[in-house]
Amino acid sequence: MKQATDRQVKLVQPQAVHRTTLRVWQPNEPLRPVGLLLGHGAGSALDERVLVTVAGGLATRGVVCGTFNFAYRQAGRRAPDRAERLLRVYSDVFDAFAAQTAVPRVVVGGRSMGGRIATMLAADGRGDGVLALAYPLCPAGRRAPDARRTAHWAQITVPILFIHGDRDRLCPVALLDRARHEHLSDTAHSAHVVSGADHAFELRKRDGRSAAAVADEVVDTVDGWLRAVEEGPDG
Repeated sequence: MKQATDRQVKLVQPQAVHRTTLRVWQPNEPLRPVGLLLGHGAGSALDERVLVTVAGGLATRGVVCGTFNFAYRQAGRRAPDRAERLLRVYSDVFDAFAAQTAVPRVVVGGRSMGGRIATMLAADGRGDGVLALAYPLCPAGRRAPDARRTAHWAQITVPILFIHGDRDRLCPVALLDRARHEHLSDTAHSAHVVSGADHAFELRKRDGRSAAAVADEVVDTVDGWLRAVEEGPDG
């Protein structure tokens, strides 16, 4: 795998900054006909551990991957912008990633907030699939899903994969299963549960598994799903 490189993407204003950073993991040949673009969680940035693990792991398997900063993080802020501004940043970066990599299919995704915004982008008709890592179905401190985080799912027409841990309080297994079948009935959707993992895909010592084992499980799961996306709706 070639070293990841940073590129600057011009953003449509108004935003907190005029440009943001897109980091691209460019694999060695042969390239697969799919790319993966990942947005970060609310309290992190393009170099968050889960995104780097997934992007780096898939790049060794021929998938060109990208992570990026939302404008507020590029500006050095911790508090996220409104969803509308986050969505505009993702759309701008999506266009740049697709143009620079020239892969036939681009899957959008991200962890937590980044995955939520990716589903909104897909609902707007962008992307060939969605990867939602630790989807924030329930706001912090609440035990019930927020309707605003599922209302747009009915407009998603591309395959979507959820990966989350069974200790993720923002994405309880039973509640996500119910939401998927209620709001994604006309869309190819699936979920993979990582045993013992929390919202950050971290384990307890007593679980007896290493972080590397979790990383391999997540990358293997995404890789297998992407191979189906590569084939397209007609197989």
